[in-house]
Amino acid sequence: DPAGRLAAFDGEAVLAWTDFAERARDSTLYSAGSGTGATPIFVTMRPDAAFPLAGERKFVRFNGEGRPPAGLSSSARNAAKDFPFGTGNPEAKRGLTFAVAFFQEVRGRQQTLLHLSGATGSVALRLGEKGEARLHARRIGVPETAQAPVIAIAADKFNPLEPLIVTGTWSAHPEQLALRLRSASGKVEKPAPVKSPWPSDALTTLIVGRDPEQAGKPKDPQTLHAFAGGIAEVLLYSTALNDNELGTLENQLANRYFPKAK
Repeated sequence: DPAGRLAAFDGEAVLAWTDFAERARDSTLYSAGSGTGATPIFVTMRPDAAFPLAGERKFVRFNGEGRPPAGLSSSARNAAKDFPFGTGNPEAKRGLTFAVAFFQEVRGRQQTLLHLSGATGSVALRLGEKGEARLHARRIGVPETAQAPVIAIAADKFNPLEPLIVTGTWSAHPEQLALRLRSASGKVEKPAPVKSPWPSDALTTLIVGRDPEQAGKPKDPQTLHAFAGGIAEVLLYSTALNDNELGTLENQLANRYFPKAK
């Protein structure tokens, strides 16, 4: 493209993942580390009986290994007000919506698909040891008893090894956190939303494929909850979509990645 960025081919390292849409404000995700195992790979996945897809689809694959393991990150830079919970939206509309189309390779440990944080809060979409989906949200400075409980969708509710679409919302008004999951074979899970205090400033730093580095073992894949699997799309909105809007988004993603229901 005019900026000199090159497309990746199958098997090549993904050093940057760019959204070319004008409204994206150059929200490019860059490789969060260097060295063997620290960079995800571009792959083409093909459908089969155990892995239902609508056809050949491209994924950015994380191997869950390496020291540090593969990860991609982005910062809002000068566009913080337009990020989730930023002042670019009136308070009544502040919030977050995310959507991730992915597959996981269960490795018997916690994994992190995405982690979004700012000065006053954070939210993380994680996978448990059995492949269950878990949504964590925290408002910094709020007592633990007032924090939102973790929303979880147990792995016995869907096939963890199929392609999946997980969406979530975090809204200021109402103060609410919600998680939804749809699998390629048609399973749909929508746990009840929970009350959640919301961050008073923008969530400006996004990390995909692992948690932020932690003290003690900053390069350890298990400490960083490294993700093993592939991600086709990561979508972020700076408002919490309502049920109808979220349903439309899910349907669009499902039509793109999942085979049509028989």
